[in-house]
Amino acid sequence: MNGRASAVSNLLKRNMAQVRLMGKVKAKVDDDFDLVERSRAGDTAAFDELLSRHYERTHALIFRLTDADRCDDMTQEAFLLAYRNIHRFRGQAKFSTWLTRIAVNLCRSEWRKRKRRRETRLDDLPPEAILEKADASQKNSPKAMVEAEKGERIDREIAALPPKLRVAFTLRYVEGNSPSEVAVILGCKLGTVRSRLCNARQILKARLRDLVR
Repeated sequence: MNGRASAVSNLLKRNMAQVRLMGKVKAKVDDDFDLVERSRAGDTAAFDELLSRHYERTHALIFRLTDADRCDDMTQEAFLLAYRNIHRFRGQAKFSTWLTRIAVNLCRSEWRKRKRRRETRLDDLPPEAILEKADASQKNSPKAMVEAEKGERIDREIAALPPKLRVAFTLRYVEGNSPSEVAVILGCKLGTVRSRLCNARQILKARLRDLVR
């Protein structure tokens, strides 16, 4: 093998090594990679596994951003949309990030529908629900009751944030996504996410001043 052929051979080996390394890194970053690839190939069992992995988290997110009335139906709709569009997933973000974006978009659609129908705000709790929570809290110790009341108040104040701020705050601090992941989910710039998070924190700090002294 002459010098030129040897150089080409070494270059190919380095490129193949990089390709293998990229595959390992991608699989490490996204634990769902193999399941997504199998789902795209038509393996319904693989998608069932994805559903099992992400159902509870997706359900909880939709519940926080809407309410209990449509939560189950919207969660099923989110997975149905994911199944129908899995062939469009390109792996530029993690599957969980892509799925979260689908769920958030469904919540946005729900808000618009309710606004058009002039229904009550999504975060309002009926008096019956408040009474039920109060009855349940009476069974706990006084300290636990105080902590439960604080938690409920914080939840109410988060739910009362303007929609864009509420979504960003929930995705970042409740769901645990990084600001960059939130930007991908919402399809906006990182600076926009940081601005919304800052505004949300300022509002909550003002409304919960007596709790954070």
